[in-house]
Amino acid sequence: MVMLEKTFVVLSYIASLVVNGLAASGVLSGQSIGEISDQFPTYVTPDGLTFAVWAVIYTLELLLVVMQCSAPDRIESLLQQSCCLTGLSVRWRLVFAFSLNAIWLPIYVNLLFGWALLVIILYLAFLFLVYVDLNTMTVDSFVQWVVYAAGIACNVSWVLVATAANKFTFLGELGWKDVYGVAGTPAAAVLVVAVVASIAIIVAAARSDFAWSLVAVWALAGLYRQPSRIHRASLQRP
Repeated sequence: MVMLEKTFVVLSYIASLVVNGLAASGVLSGQSIGEISDQFPTYVTPDGLTFAVWAVIYTLELLLVVMQCSAPDRIESLLQQSCCLTGLSVRWRLVFAFSLNAIWLPIYVNLLFGWALLVIILYLAFLFLVYVDLNTMTVDSFVQWVVYAAGIACNVSWVLVATAANKFTFLGELGWKDVYGVAGTPAAAVLVVAVVASIAIIVAAARSDFAWSLVAVWALAGLYRQPSRIHRASLQRP
């Protein structure tokens, strides 16, 4: 059973990586995910450079995926730990998280923003459930943290912002736009920034998890850097 779990972790990670590449290239819908992001601007969508964080996330998660195949006893006990909500081991939670990422991408790039929002909320939930058992407080060393926990911390921090952007996009298509066609409002964006920043501060203070916090800072900096002419014009309106 454990070998099956290990295999599915590897396969689901590969699937998410491949689908991410297809989404970025535009193969899945004729438009890349970056083009769609530009086409449907929101007040909480970071600039294009910010999405480079995926390279860090996938690299760190690659370490986790490879090393979970031959984890030391202490980590193995963590990976086999059952979730109090789902009853699933950490590995199965990883499988669900990676799979939901792969499912979300083609739904989003085909402009099914409502369904995409449901999927990304589940994706965020499973990432958080993995983080509960793989974090700075459960591993024994800095090296273990980098290998087994840092990637998940980065991922959940980023997807928190992505979920907000998906929600703004969905609500924007339902009519929640300003006169410039930007989904959301500055006040709602400030609320999102406050929530993301507050969570990052709490995680840094309570768990000394600076991977989560640094990704949050990077994402929020991306909001500030957003170069969209429409976005900037809307921010400067009287």
